[in-house]
Amino acid sequence: MAKFSLKGLYAVASMYVLAKKYSENVPVKIKEIASLSNTPQNFLEQILNELKKCMLVKSVRGAKGGYMLSKDPSSITVYDILLCIEGDIFDMECKTKNSTMELFWADFRDSVKKELSIKLSDLKEYEQKALKQNMFYI
Repeated sequence: MAKFSLKGLYAVASMYVLAKKYSENVPVKIKEIASLSNTPQNFLEQILNELKKCMLVKSVRGAKGGYMLSKDPSSITVYDILLCIEGDIFDMECKTKNSTMELFWADFRDSVKKELSIKLSDLKEYEQKALKQNMFYI
């Protein structure tokens, strides 16, 4: 039902990089975004163009140019990003004509949408968890 492409995963990772740089209020070069998000640069260009069309990012031209979020990270959700890149991942119809299954899939969709409604600014909690998991003690 909800399967995300590598493009969608890279888009979220890249947007998180931009969210972390948001307070600096300066454009981030595509090379830096690619490096920090572990995204191939040529693929990232395509992704950023799509995010720009959805008005989630803006680009700044010139030597000091790059990309920035077009709005505060607290107003962009992971779902917004995936909707832009993947389209409506929940655009499916329960073809069983079974009311039990229809209710189950509706609840499932709602649960997944709720999880994907996390704001970019709140992903820092996962970063903190990851740092704790990756700590090694000697």
